[in-house]
Amino acid sequence: MTFRTESLGQHFELQKGLSYKGVELVESSDVGLVTLDSFLPGGGYKSSSEKPYSGDFKRSFVLAPGDVVIATTDVTQDGAVLCAPAIVPNYDHSFSELVWSLDVARLSPTSGAMSPEFVYNFLRVTLNRKRAAYGDTGTTVRRIPFEYFYEQRIPIPTIEEQDRINSFIAVLDHKIELNAEIALNLERIAQSIFRSWFVDFDPVKAKMAGGKPVGMDDATAALFPDSMEDSELGLIPKGWEVVTIGDVLVKQKPGKLYDQKTSSQSGLIPVLDQGRSGVVGYHNEAPGYLATPDNPVVVFANHTCSLRFVAFPFSVIQNVFPILGNNLSVYWLYFALQGKQEFDSYKGHWPDLVIKPVVRPMQIVSKAFENLTSPLMKLVWNLEKENQGLVHLRDSLLPRLISGELQIPEEMLVS
Repeated sequence: MTFRTESLGQHFELQKGLSYKGVELVESSDVGLVTLDSFLPGGGYKSSSEKPYSGDFKRSFVLAPGDVVIATTDVTQDGAVLCAPAIVPNYDHSFSELVWSLDVARLSPTSGAMSPEFVYNFLRVTLNRKRAAYGDTGTTVRRIPFEYFYEQRIPIPTIEEQDRINSFIAVLDHKIELNAEIALNLERIAQSIFRSWFVDFDPVKAKMAGGKPVGMDDATAALFPDSMEDSELGLIPKGWEVVTIGDVLVKQKPGKLYDQKTSSQSGLIPVLDQGRSGVVGYHNEAPGYLATPDNPVVVFANHTCSLRFVAFPFSVIQNVFPILGNNLSVYWLYFALQGKQEFDSYKGHWPDLVIKPVVRPMQIVSKAFENLTSPLMKLVWNLEKENQGLVHLRDSLLPRLISGELQIPEEMLVS
């Protein structure tokens, strides 16, 4: 079954947002401003992205949960946010009200034939999003001419069919979000263990006080000293030493480099970029690096100074390379770099970063940390792998559902 099509302008209009001044963005406010920073590439709302706003606004600029907003400009090089849609979440954040900026438009229905959520899913299809932004011009800042958006043809299933499509896709989205939240919490647990052992030195302090480290078996507790000594960074566990970051890691050669523009969306070997989001494409040649869950590596992006724990074969683009621990567990290395407060300030300056001091523990202690946290990180990787499959499934099904090529039986309707 193929749905009839009509123009978006027959059913919706775009409402421009607020023009604001920089001084109206403040440290704290009851009002949050939704800007381009609130959009994920390709569509979706970025949580905790709103900016505290102190300017004046009319009540007609207040967003409601479930409203669909669209990025009408894009300053990124690849235009990944241009015409990206997002659904305003429930007010479970620190703001009592949300408004939207001039570079964002709210999608307002002018008929009852289409739900905004269906248009949201329609615009998550890459081809549809590009067509809606056909009037895109310029090299630095791109802006959607509203007339091109209104002329875009969109399939018109019945409201009941739209609800079935929206509900089915929402179930997949919820599962993806839940997996990502669980993975983040698991990694936070590992981070808290790292901080207790290697930053706050809790096991050492407990032994100094004549007690036993909380939640730690006797064999592991025996690996920690029972006293501290002076160092250039203050008191550190006896027998540990202050070294540079460059002393605790080994930079690996990544093999063949790939250009992000030439990597495809099909293939078996992922290509990693400079962001924590990771995969930007695939290929079918030999991987640049063979990583596995039992032999993971940390991937470092020089320009963004971002880190990623990788446990699968991969290749990289320019200025991204794997690093290993120098006689220390790669697990310790990953969390040690994550915990450096000055880490983000050295974007693009590898020589400056590697001379920063860090407290190096005994190798046997870093291995004990790996033994404790590796099961957590393997769960993280399994969830990430599952999400990759779910995202691929969603993105494969979505255009077929939107067009009417594939239909969801009524008995699958999810309430």
